[in-house]
Amino acid sequence: MMGRLSLVLSFVLSFYWFINIQLFVYGTDFDDHERNLHQWNSYKVQFNKMYESAEHDQKRMKIYMHNLERIAKHNEHYDKGEVTYKLGVNQFVDMTSEEFEKLYLVSKTGSNFAQHKNLRVISPLLSKAQTIPNHVNWVHEGAVTKIKDQGKCGSCWAFAAVGLLEGHFYLKNKVLEDLSPQNLMDCVRSAHGCEGGTVPKALEYVKENGIATEEEYPYEAKNGTCRYARNEHDSSRTIEKYSQVTPLDEMELKVAVSAGPVQCSMAVSDSGFRFYEYGIYDSKNCSQETTNHTLVIVGYGTTKHTKQDYWLVKNSWGVTWGEQGYMRVARGKNVCAIESDNIYIPRS
Repeated sequence: MMGRLSLVLSFVLSFYWFINIQLFVYGTDFDDHERNLHQWNSYKVQFNKMYESAEHDQKRMKIYMHNLERIAKHNEHYDKGEVTYKLGVNQFVDMTSEEFEKLYLVSKTGSNFAQHKNLRVISPLLSKAQTIPNHVNWVHEGAVTKIKDQGKCGSCWAFAAVGLLEGHFYLKNKVLEDLSPQNLMDCVRSAHGCEGGTVPKALEYVKENGIATEEEYPYEAKNGTCRYARNEHDSSRTIEKYSQVTPLDEMELKVAVSAGPVQCSMAVSDSGFRFYEYGIYDSKNCSQETTNHTLVIVGYGTTKHTKQDYWLVKNSWGVTWGEQGYMRVARGKNVCAIESDNIYIPRS
């Protein structure tokens, strides 16, 4: 009798533990799913994401969760001091690398100066003997307009050209105006709008025609027909010349930036750039020969505690990317080709 009772009790206890283990396992899975779903829904609200079907929503959520894992793994190294920049959640986390490259970057068109060798003219401005400051920030000096968002269009070249011109005209005329990248996209005949272009071609156009303001010629994030008609107000928005900084000459580039914003090209190929949030970007997972994104260097400096030299770079992906739209890139290492292809406009 006692043996049978012990057997029954043993069975009951085993069944009890089996049920609790199952509840624990499935309960954990359920909690994880709910937590992931809550994160996903919050992300969609924050970045105003909407998808045409439940299937597409699920596909995007899967990509989002995969990219979250990549971000978290990288940030573990950041927390341990093994890397110098942190990644974060932004508007690109629901996209694959291939989708991102197709929509936001430009085709590989080679160096700006591969087609403009005659521009290798170094201005007297770039005398290495002159004294230059250890820290420059043209944003704080009022020479840089607010961060823009190019949208799903490879128009970075036009935004970079505009950023270069805005800084030049401010330093020349003491007037800061938002100029029109759409004007360049529509009217520079040798460029391809959302499919890409080069800053020298944009500057050649401005030399001959001037450029409209953003208010006069608003951005549309798509290719259009040129509707620019120069008027007397545009006479102050032309340039006489522009030059290239000697490739890989950090000091010459530093001197150029000390005098005003300078265009740069970079190779965007790793998730570190796409999801960059904070810190000194220093990556070896990118090309130093071929670039696919164009930006503007608007300053330089050295971090206070870690003594890291950096370039301050203005991007055109909105304020939800990077440090409110900006990025600090390690200086003197040609990170992702940032010191290989730089254009500046000499002061008259």
